Amino acid sequence: MFGWHLQMRILKKIKAIGIYNFNKAKKYRHYFQSFLNKTKDGGIIMCHPGSYSEDLSDPLYKSRHIELDYFKSDLFLTDIEENNFLLASK
Repeated sequence: MFGWHLQMRILKKIKAIGIYNFNKAKKYRHYFQSFLNKTKDGGIIMCHPGSYSEDLSDPLYKSRHIELDYFKSDLFLTDIEENNFLLASK
């Protein structure tokens, strides 16, 4: 229990967002647009993309490929541009 509270305090401190109902991942674009609207300068949007899997040991196996498909789409680039965000890499 302590670990979860510590994680949440850290996430709030670094302005992290990205938690949603993974059972409703088919609406991921809607969620991500909301994350963009709520993210402040210097904020971080967490995501959990991955390829299609049937790995039952992964609690997010049903949603990872939906996130990845969105990030690979033109819709993602449109959403980023319309919200005046820039993609950067280290």
